[in-house]
Amino acid sequence: MGKLFGLKAPSTITQVNAPPDYVKPYLVNQLQQAQNVYNRPYEQYSGQRVAGFTPTQTQYQNAVQARQGQQVATNPYEGQQATVGTNQYMGQTTPVYSNRYLGQNNPYLQDQINYAQGDVTRNYSSTIKPGLDAAAVRAGAFGSSGWNQQQNDANRTLAESLGRVSSDMRMQDYGQQINMAEADANRRTNVAQTDLARNASLADSDISRRLGAWQTDAARNAGLADSRLGRQQQFDLQNLAMLNDVGQQQQQLAQTAMNQSYQDWYQQYMEPERRLGVLQGTVGTNYGNTSSSPNPNQSSRAANVFGGAMSGFGMFGPIGALGGGLLGLL
Repeated sequence: MGKLFGLKAPSTITQVNAPPDYVKPYLVNQLQQAQNVYNRPYEQYSGQRVAGFTPTQTQYQNAVQARQGQQVATNPYEGQQATVGTNQYMGQTTPVYSNRYLGQNNPYLQDQINYAQGDVTRNYSSTIKPGLDAAAVRAGAFGSSGWNQQQNDANRTLAESLGRVSSDMRMQDYGQQINMAEADANRRTNVAQTDLARNASLADSDISRRLGAWQTDAARNAGLADSRLGRQQQFDLQNLAMLNDVGQQQQQLAQTAMNQSYQDWYQQYMEPERRLGVLQGTVGTNYGNTSSSPNPNQSSRAANVFGGAMSGFGMFGPIGALGGGLLGLL
């Protein structure tokens, strides 16, 4: 019925978010600032961003390279050998004194022979010869050829006896000389064997002492070399580490200064955008937006049909009710 008479309400409501009049000048300024920021060309930072090696670090690197193949100071006792004295008795022989009577002629031998032969001669003269003469006299044959033969035999026996006395005594003296020579040889052999055993023992002891001294020297020199190398390496590494620490501190300080310089430049470069942000935060940017929502005052279709039918019935009766209801559908 309302539509029939041109009074039907719209189904949606459209709202436009328009800025207040006092805000409009600021919005214009905001747009101008945004245009300026947009039109600003890209500007690259011209300062140094990364700190290079410091002179101290360069010195550290050169020192590390210089250590390659560098000789380490030598301990004055390294490589030295202990002096091992020689035993003064090694190789020496014991003097063996000769028996002074060995090989000497017995000065008393001839006298002893003479005395012994004298005893034989006296025995012959005082006993044997008188006995032979007495026997010849008793037999009446003294001076006979038989007696002469007995005298010759007795003299020959005497001579043989005297010869045996001399020979036996000289043979005895010769045997003593042999025994003395053999005893001298035995003494010299025993002394030589004693000297040989002593010298062999001294030589073994000397070899053992020299070997022990050499092994001690080798162990000492090895220990000195290892100690020297370790001390030198530790000293060098400590110095290089301290040098590297100083260089890193210097580099870190330079890097911090460069970072601060970049931050200062960046803040200056971004200052227009910061100010634009402050302006946008204060004035706002949500203006000129359009939104639509259902009209809460619009009646439903059933209510329009019922209302149109009632109006048509009141005015034109049942026919009017039917027409009003149809119009309410429109």
